[in-house]
Amino acid sequence: MADINVERRGPRIWPWIIGLIILVLLIWIITVVVDTREEPTSETIEVITEPVAPAAETPVTRPDSGQQE
Repeated sequence: MADINVERRGPRIWPWIIGLIILVLLIWIITVVVDTREEPTSETIEVITEPVAPAAETPVTRPDSGQQE
């Protein structure tokens, strides 16, 4: 009878790679579906087109400035 040399091969890597790709895709799909951030729309953005007048300059006096009356 002929001898048949049967050797066990090492673990295959392809099932692990395919499994990791599927896992990454599932996580990505879940994050897209569950995304709770509110995207800005034209209704939520308010643009001011009028120039704003500068604040009037008023002198500031301190009551404790050391001035004698």
